[in-house]
Amino acid sequence: MGRNEHQVRANVEGPRGEWSTVSDPAVTTAWVRAFIDELARAGVEHVCLAPGSRSTPLVMACARESRIRMWVHLDERCAGFFALGLGKTTRRPAAVITTSGTATANLFPAVIEASHAGVPLLALTADRPRRFRGTDANQTIDQSQLYGSFVRESLDAGEAPAGDLRGIRKLAAGAVAATGGMDPGPVHVNFPLDKPLEPVELGAEPEVDGASREPVMDQSGAAPAEDEVRAVVAALETASRGLIVVGPVPDP
Repeated sequence: MGRNEHQVRANVEGPRGEWSTVSDPAVTTAWVRAFIDELARAGVEHVCLAPGSRSTPLVMACARESRIRMWVHLDERCAGFFALGLGKTTRRPAAVITTSGTATANLFPAVIEASHAGVPLLALTADRPRRFRGTDANQTIDQSQLYGSFVRESLDAGEAPAGDLRGIRKLAAGAVAATGGMDPGPVHVNFPLDKPLEPVELGAEPEVDGASREPVMDQSGAAPAEDEVRAVVAALETASRGLIVVGPVPDP
């Protein structure tokens, strides 16, 4: 936990040490910055986004992150497919950020393509606070499990807690890891964000717990287990005729 994260905890912790979910801009700023920092540490280099107000904290956190390149699109569908193309080219997950409501549904085609093509992708959707669900509030739909079985993981970041930010860092690391492995594909992370949405200055740059640890995602690519290789070899040795299947080869 960085110095500024400790400061946020001290500022919002109650008189009896009780923590609560608060719409404090300092809490939201530190929380979202910790998530984006962890994405960058895990190897995410590209973020695609479309205009929207609810996603402001996520976008502003990316804008100040020198390790991430931002790509701005006018439409969520364009942003989604551009992120898909980046994932195909780099074999690393590109993130795409949307505002809340029906904007999130515009990512569905790219998510489906990424799922079937085995392309790593991070769908980061901003959401209204949970208390607005089921109230017919503007730009509010049920975004949990929005992409169904087409994502490898569907995660809810919850609302920014006042205090320890280790949980959001763990969530970010796990989300990146879930896009890779033997079954790469898209991962959805939903962010219920409360007003005020504008970030505030926290002072010193955040320090990172365990900064010397290895990235959570091995970019060298996953390899099959030895017993799986032996099974394939045995099948080939006993086959009387062979078949060559030609298709996309991401790492020739």
